[in-house]
Amino acid sequence: MSGMARAHAGRARVRLARTATVTLAAGALAGLPALAGAARSAIQPAGPLALAVTSVNPSYATPRHTISITGTVRNQTGQPTSGLTVQLLSSRSAFTSMSALQQYAAGGYVPLATLSVPPVAVPPVPAYGSAHWTLRLPVSALGVCAFGVYPLTVQVSDPAGGFASSPIPLPYWPARARSCTGSARPKPDPISWIWPFMDNPHQGACPGALLDNSLATSIAPGGRLYRLLAAGRAFTSADHLTWAIDPALLDNVRIMQRQYLIGGSANCALARSYPADLRASAWLRSLALATAGRPVFVTPYADVDIAALTGVGSPDLPLAFSIGNRVASQVLGRSRVPAPVPAPADKFAAVAWPADGRASAAVLQELDALGVRTVLLAMPSAVPYTPSGVTTVPDGLGNRLHVFLPDNAIGQLLGSSAATSRDPGTIFQVGQTFLAETAMIIAERPGVQRPIVLTPPRRWDPATALTTRLLGSTASAPWLVPGDINHLVARPSQLPRSAGPLVRASHGRLSRRLLRNVAGLDRWVALLDSIIDPASPGGAPPLNEAVFGIESSAWQGRLGARHARAMLARADKFVFDQFAGISIKANPKVLLGGSGGSIPVSVRNGLNYPVRVRIEIRTSNHSVRIPDPSRALPPIPAHKIDSFRLAVQASQNGSATVTLLLTSPDGRALPHGAWVTRVEVTSFGTIALLICAAALALFVIGSATRAIRHGRPRAPGELSANVGEDSENARADVPAVLLPAPPSAGRSPSREDE
Repeated sequence: MSGMARAHAGRARVRLARTATVTLAAGALAGLPALAGAARSAIQPAGPLALAVTSVNPSYATPRHTISITGTVRNQTGQPTSGLTVQLLSSRSAFTSMSALQQYAAGGYVPLATLSVPPVAVPPVPAYGSAHWTLRLPVSALGVCAFGVYPLTVQVSDPAGGFASSPIPLPYWPARARSCTGSARPKPDPISWIWPFMDNPHQGACPGALLDNSLATSIAPGGRLYRLLAAGRAFTSADHLTWAIDPALLDNVRIMQRQYLIGGSANCALARSYPADLRASAWLRSLALATAGRPVFVTPYADVDIAALTGVGSPDLPLAFSIGNRVASQVLGRSRVPAPVPAPADKFAAVAWPADGRASAAVLQELDALGVRTVLLAMPSAVPYTPSGVTTVPDGLGNRLHVFLPDNAIGQLLGSSAATSRDPGTIFQVGQTFLAETAMIIAERPGVQRPIVLTPPRRWDPATALTTRLLGSTASAPWLVPGDINHLVARPSQLPRSAGPLVRASHGRLSRRLLRNVAGLDRWVALLDSIIDPASPGGAPPLNEAVFGIESSAWQGRLGARHARAMLARADKFVFDQFAGISIKANPKVLLGGSGGSIPVSVRNGLNYPVRVRIEIRTSNHSVRIPDPSRALPPIPAHKIDSFRLAVQASQNGSATVTLLLTSPDGRALPHGAWVTRVEVTSFGTIALLICAAALALFVIGSATRAIRHGRPRAPGELSANVGEDSENARADVPAVLLPAPPSAGRSPSREDE
């Protein structure tokens, strides 16, 4: 084959490979709405080479600078390869829309030309090996002068025509206010990060216990929450971060400051004991220092599903806000009463963040009634450009709520699987795309300032390198001005009419069936909570907190629903086991031999905390009366028995049942707190008293008569003649029932009796 033929064949292979690349990219894009998910990473052709860009320094272009680009090329075959070269391709046409930028970043085809930058030779690469390369790009070689985002592609090729490429969306910032085209350089747009600190609920109903010990790993060096806190603390001042914190997370970490339990059964048995975790105290102190002086808002406890609870009319939402504010106040040292935005530094900001960014009119009304007048909602998608991240919306009660609208495009990027990757090439792609998208927002409407609000996923798990890159880019990009929500809320803004409705029902909330079952548990929890002595020094179970954990937005979806049901079953059993630890007992049968008497009663508290209960007494008829049918008992200490005697009065002979009921202080009956005693009433006691009184009177009279007789002289014969008579009369005066029984009464005669 001639040299010309080989050249034509090589170009044909290149065209075929490029066509295959474009086809693969188009197929991938067709199935991914808004290019979310893993499609953010560069799409590599199924060939022998794989290319990854790991850094671009600086990350945006400015006049009279040189950009250093580094990366790796991997040989995906079992044979060594050599003769590889890396070159740059670009276009002088900037992207005109966010969708065009997203398609390019995901590997979509864009017409490009080779730049006049000498290609770089790559050293021979062994089988399945990698080689590093570095390119230096003078910005003047791009031939651009207006603000915008431009495509820059790195391509590696081998002598046989095989190649691989990686896209780099590159922002350009002019040095002068007026560019070469006469267009004005845009003013920087304000940008605000909402930095989330949330986790799956780890707390059940057992005091001082967690369901699992994954939190210890998360707050330890290298763990998810440790890394997020380190990044946030490093950039909180430069980026003016607004912190969003779930109080349940603070509460769970606080449990670990002392000896704590993990796992065990629903009744808290068989749990494994762990010593106090010193890292828990250090993590909480670090969080308090990082957030000091910064805007902070707290979610309701356990980040309960706001839309779901409002939809079923649950009373748990205001309680979750109240308990959450109290816990966060104790840990972070701020006032427990949130303040409207802009909030002072010593108060939490009154902000709500529905789980999926959706809120119906009923949800907004509920939030307004709770004093929350700033809401984070999902940005409408029916807009040809990125709208402002700040607006207002009516609450249905005649007021208007402030609304922050997190950017959709960047939110999808941060929520993609690529954003949790530890691969250096993928980390670079996500970070560079993020920077380019912030510039694209401004380039879409350069003459209109539109605040940008950013919200990563609630339980985000990025690599440290990515968070450092994202936060560092926010602080250094010249087209951005970092600010917190206190700065943004004052900016007037109005969404275009074509944006679509902001007030929308939630799609991903918890099921109504689950919440109906939780409502039943709520009633039992309220009853148990009402008998716990409020002066208890400790040991009381976190009942409401356990319920909130079941209602957490973390359990949205099929897998989460199963977990929520398991937590519900566990909490149900715990609560009913608690009621079984409180009981009342008395004699099953009492013989009342008169008009009054008493019944010995004991109330047992087998729980680990003191309780306060009442006793309600009911009788079956009027033969028995209880002078005090309702009695409040003093607090019964843990594992103690309170014993007392219950006064009973009888008005007539007969029998009656006396039912003793244990109730809460407000009169609600406890499930296991009932006892029935049968009382038998007889008049025997009254008659006996009358006979004894009569006998005593006769005895006194007889004694007086004999004393008078003994007072005068009489003949000896008279005395002896009357002795037997006096003895018989005295015996006849005593009722037979009071006389000593004969020895044979009630038993067999003994030999001595005979």
